Amino acid sequence: MGNGSQTKRVAILSSPEYKKCREKISEGLDLIGFDETLRGKKVLLKVNLLSARSPESCVTTNPLFVRAVAELFLGRGAEVSVGDSPASVSTSVAGYASGISQVCKELGIPLLDFDDPVQIVFDEGTYRSFLISKPVLETDLLINLPKLKTHALTRVTLGVKNLFGCVPGAKKQGWHFRVRNMKEFSKMLLDLAVHLRADLTVIDGIYGMDGNGPSNGRIIKPGIIGMSRDVFALDDAIAELFGINHSKVPILQIARDRGLVGDYDVVGDEVHPDKLLLPETNFIG
Repeated sequence: MGNGSQTKRVAILSSPEYKKCREKISEGLDLIGFDETLRGKKVLLKVNLLSARSPESCVTTNPLFVRAVAELFLGRGAEVSVGDSPASVSTSVAGYASGISQVCKELGIPLLDFDDPVQIVFDEGTYRSFLISKPVLETDLLINLPKLKTHALTRVTLGVKNLFGCVPGAKKQGWHFRVRNMKEFSKMLLDLAVHLRADLTVIDGIYGMDGNGPSNGRIIKPGIIGMSRDVFALDDAIAELFGINHSKVPILQIARDRGLVGDYDVVGDEVHPDKLLLPETNFIG
């Protein structure tokens, strides 16, 4: 299988606990061939800071996971920052509750609030005009660090959905008014992901959430890390791993229909997590 001259690779790694996740993430980077020269490069870690919740709630990207990725990039000489745009609270409040602020303080890296939007208009796609946080546009590498969860709006929230946080907090509400059904909302998210072109996505699936996510579901312990340079292939592979029916999840099916996924190889560990319990309802409004 291939994607042009390069084969898309998705690494799925077994990592039951956070304390050893740095070694597994490093292994995954080698498996997918992520060997860029990073010295002096600006690297932005786009985490999931949905709201002011503790790490134990499994709503946000775990701080130990963020630390592991940040240390790996700092070790390669990168200038690392962390950021997101919670819709209901400030980044500082969510960062403090999640433990991510403390990680940033200890590592000497900034936690950015995505409150400086820039209007960007693209030439292709169903949805072409977005307000994007300025730090996202100015970074050399965008590293996407989602939390593995289900979601009442899109059934699952993985790599593609996490990039919606690059739209500043209050501005996201406008999309919920403008795009009022799950299929169109999914098209918008896919257009945004195509435009942003994350350089790497690393999914925190060590602990996660299913059922009525993204904040009120059941805490689960899949014990996995997923990563790829290609966010669409990664989301597809994670769905396959958990036995999700793509035809019932528009964000996955439309990505396939558009040819965004293509062929890919799965490398890493053999893992067999339980199936995800999807949300009971899908509500936009």
